[in-house]
Amino acid sequence: MKELKENHDTFFTKLFNAEKEGKLSEILMFTEVKQVRASYPEYPYLDKVTDYVANKLNLTLEKEEWENLKSMCYFAGGDIDNDKEVAQEKEMIAQGFIPVREVGDYRGTAELVGKKSVDWMTNKIALTGKIITAGNGLAFFIPKGKRTRGYYLATIENGFFKKV
Repeated sequence: MKELKENHDTFFTKLFNAEKEGKLSEILMFTEVKQVRASYPEYPYLDKVTDYVANKLNLTLEKEEWENLKSMCYFAGGDIDNDKEVAQEKEMIAQGFIPVREVGDYRGTAELVGKKSVDWMTNKIALTGKIITAGNGLAFFIPKGKRTRGYYLATIENGFFKKV
């Protein structure tokens, strides 16, 4: 595991330095890997994705080069997830929703959309209710028809609300 972390750290340093030094070929390679990685049709297990990318790009690699490609695929996956989150945020804002991190002093009726994760379980939330101030001063959402059970807005992932 330590060796894998060192390989990832080495790759990340190389990519950062390539960008700083203007080595366009390494940055373009990462972009190309990211595009191929995004087209992977199944659940993305890292070794399978790396083999898929190597085959699609017709690469013959030594062990160290394969580890570097594996690191590229790993970081490309994070980039792809970030791109999806940014696209979702833009779409929600276009529909009139506001990110929960910007709730500020608003208290009142609202529609809440997001995810709540606890241990092994993730709940999707799409409810109407009230945003109130909890006893500890934090914004708290209580669904319509409930008196006590709700959600602290700070714990909602990818959360958005719309004033109703």
